Amino acid sequence: MAFLDNSGDIILDAVLTETGRKRMADGNFSISKFALGDDEINYSQFNRSHPSGSAYYDLEILQTPVLEAVTAQNSAINYGLLSMTNNNLLYMPSIKVNQNFERSAQISGTIFYVATNSETHDKLRTAGLLGAESKKVILANAMTDTQLLYWESGIDDSTLTADSTNRSNYIVANDMLDTSFTVQVDNRLFSGLKQLDGSTSFSAAASSTTITVPSALSEAGSGTTATSLSNYTNYSIRGVSNLLYTPTVSTRSEKSVIAGPRGTAAAIVFNTTHVGASGTSTPSVFTQYGKTAQNLFSSGDTFDYIDTTVYITGVSSTRMAQVPVRLIRLNTAA
Repeated sequence: MAFLDNSGDIILDAVLTETGRKRMADGNFSISKFALGDDEINYSQFNRSHPSGSAYYDLEILQTPVLEAVTAQNSAINYGLLSMTNNNLLYMPSIKVNQNFERSAQISGTIFYVATNSETHDKLRTAGLLGAESKKVILANAMTDTQLLYWESGIDDSTLTADSTNRSNYIVANDMLDTSFTVQVDNRLFSGLKQLDGSTSFSAAASSTTITVPSALSEAGSGTTATSLSNYTNYSIRGVSNLLYTPTVSTRSEKSVIAGPRGTAAAIVFNTTHVGASGTSTPSVFTQYGKTAQNLFSSGDTFDYIDTTVYITGVSSTRMAQVPVRLIRLNTAA
């Protein structure tokens, strides 16, 4: 991968996938649709104070080097542009991971930890290896007694009050309510997902002093092969109604990470049954794709681990979040 010289000229750089090259060789290649993204645009470089006038406001953006074309979707476009037919659409939802709930997994540094077995989970928590906050690590395969990876979908704009009226007008009425999410995980590392069972909504009236945050889990069901990401599987994850309204009482703090009206929220736990066994023998997947017997926390304990990315996409809003995850296993061979 390299940068293209973009000294102000408009560049069209295209590469064909193997399927595209085969169709071109067969004489039946035809472009029927395309996608646009703005991953490489830094909008803060739009300079309204440019001394040469308005024709130069976007000069820095136009001259920013761009990466050459690639065929992998997760490398090519992470922030795709959309064509919206609704001319009254003023706000787009966001997806944000929530670390404020009692059962929320907490990021450690820049990454979320997923313990492959209870032995690892207990070691990380009881020894305080992840810092002062012991409730950081997710225990894979668990139905109870673990932190969950929670996220919310909604309009992250504080100019709109998080109430039922704005939820209805700006999210529901505009078909931006994510009643489900597509979660993509590396199938070499994860064998499945658990999701909220959907029996309870996230809820707190504006005047309420307490909130309801679901945590009961059920299996997410089988996934489907991701066509755009090698070795990834797509899982359909239930979006649960998010009726957490902005508190008007001082006795309740705000737990939502969405500044404006909220649509839905969800949570998952990862299944790692094929790589999570306790014992002295390290599963081969850690040797192939990660590191083994690492003294990560200067405690004398050694761990096997693999870093990966989990992709979350709202089915209705098409908004995406990328979550950095470290799959970790206590190595007891020493």
